[in-house]
Amino acid sequence: SDGEELSTAELFRLMAQGMQRKPRLLPLPPALLRLAGGMLGRSQQIEQLCGSLVVDNTQFSQRHGWRPEVRPHEGIVQMARAFNNA
Repeated sequence: SDGEELSTAELFRLMAQGMQRKPRLLPLPPALLRLAGGMLGRSQQIEQLCGSLVVDNTQFSQRHGWRPEVRPHEGIVQMARAFNNA
């Protein structure tokens, strides 16, 4: 964690921005995805996609004086841009 929470949709939008592409996100309700995932035997993958993974790095950052050199949002855009140009 770099101290900022990002949703999966935000992550895709930032990567698309870095790759100079339009993000292709479909507005599907999580309940519908979970139902489809259960029917296809992919419940675990759907839960990883729809669920939350929030990491709190406050104690680590305070104890070690660590701060990211680049904001997470900008770092993801830069990473996608570099990938796109490779």
